[in-house]
Amino acid sequence: LLEPALTVISVNIEGLSDAKISIISEMCKNNKCHILCLQETHTDENSNIPIIPGMNLVIQRPHPKHGSAIFAKPGLKINIAQMSDDNN
Repeated sequence: LLEPALTVISVNIEGLSDAKISIISEMCKNNKCHILCLQETHTDENSNIPIIPGMNLVIQRPHPKHGSAIFAKPGLKINIAQMSDDNN
């Protein structure tokens, strides 16, 4: 049997808000997303951990002006996730 294709969604979110989280969650559900990459989350070390309903946080890079986060569909096996400070 063929494995289903891996669906990856990448969004420059320009700051997380409850409304954007709801839209992103629905988008992931409707498109059967496996991996979600968010840029410009605008979350820093003092912010709440970003939550996207229906997705699990894999790793985040907090930054008050930039920030990013990667999420995966529950049950998707992630072998490793690392952050690098090379070139910021």
